[in-house]
Amino acid sequence: YLTLAPEYGDAALLRTFVDVLHAAGIRIIWDFVPNHSGLGFAPFQHAVTYGDTSSYWDWYNFHPVDGLQAGDGRDYDAWFGFGSLPKLETSNPEVFDYLIGVATHWTRYGFDGIRVDVPNELENRTTFFQAFRAETKSINPDVYLIGEIWHRDPSWVQGDQFDALMNYALGQEAAMKFARAEIGGSAAWHAMAQLYASYPEASTAMAFNIAASHDTDRLLTMVGGGELGSTPDATALARQRLASAILYAIPGMPVTYYGDECAMLGSNAGSIHRARRTMQWDSCDPAMLTHYTQLAGLKHGLDALGSPVIREYQATGPLLSFLRGEPGAGEVLGAFNQSSSEQTVTLPAGSWTDAVAGGTFTGTATLPAYGWRYLVRQ
Repeated sequence: YLTLAPEYGDAALLRTFVDVLHAAGIRIIWDFVPNHSGLGFAPFQHAVTYGDTSSYWDWYNFHPVDGLQAGDGRDYDAWFGFGSLPKLETSNPEVFDYLIGVATHWTRYGFDGIRVDVPNELENRTTFFQAFRAETKSINPDVYLIGEIWHRDPSWVQGDQFDALMNYALGQEAAMKFARAEIGGSAAWHAMAQLYASYPEASTAMAFNIAASHDTDRLLTMVGGGELGSTPDATALARQRLASAILYAIPGMPVTYYGDECAMLGSNAGSIHRARRTMQWDSCDPAMLTHYTQLAGLKHGLDALGSPVIREYQATGPLLSFLRGEPGAGEVLGAFNQSSSEQTVTLPAGSWTDAVAGGTFTGTATLPAYGWRYLVRQ
């Protein structure tokens, strides 16, 4: 937990890596796993070697069946029963203090945020994460704390534990289902409104908005692009652009799983995990990369998209649209069409400019099939 794995380099290389990224304006989040360790973790190895005479025996909950065998999930509590991931006893004060020390160590080192794996599985989770927040924020008040909670649960973001959750609840239940035309605009907005009504506005502004990750199919596969090695059709590519445009338009931080910006494919089914293939540098789709680059520019360039304010505008049939930012000049109307045919959206009063294509609209604006617009009030 405190040493870089040697296959990745040494301490000097890590220091250089962090400093170079910071100089480039890039912030770094590291992945923290307080619920379980690996088999190679020294305290686990000591406990297996010396049994109940080990000073680390109580770091885990051992219950040997027929002797104690590292890797046998019957002999100790393990994450999902996987013997390779023995569960730590975080209620043990030594374990508690060690793990909090790990979090503060890397915060002092200069990492800018912490993503926590399966925080809901710690038995003493509330006590642990309240201490986790207090200690890390005392070092860096701006450290960004994210919990891997997949469903809507505002209890984690009340100002005493996490800043944000991995917002699959919005990415998959609203953006992805709308882009796949599994639900219409009304149902998509309802799913979004439930979340925004549940979470504090401060947390909404910091939301970690995600649809695809190492634990899911790739985004393009989810919208019908096929498996790794397939050639996605134009409709699947358009649906990915639609889903990503929604994620970049809502409050919070849009999260892109590496390679999705290159239109990589792959499912997470079975034991092969094609969605976790290494980056396919030589087959990056230039059009999709341009699309994501454009979205990033809009997210940074349009002040309204940095606001936590979101208001329903029109969400009926195949159309989903909402207003972003405070009312008045500069507010943005995000409009999205899940249909295979062109649709027309009726605009609020006033003059609106397309932030991507240019052109000014009053009264109505058309949306191409599977298309979208960010319209800025003049």
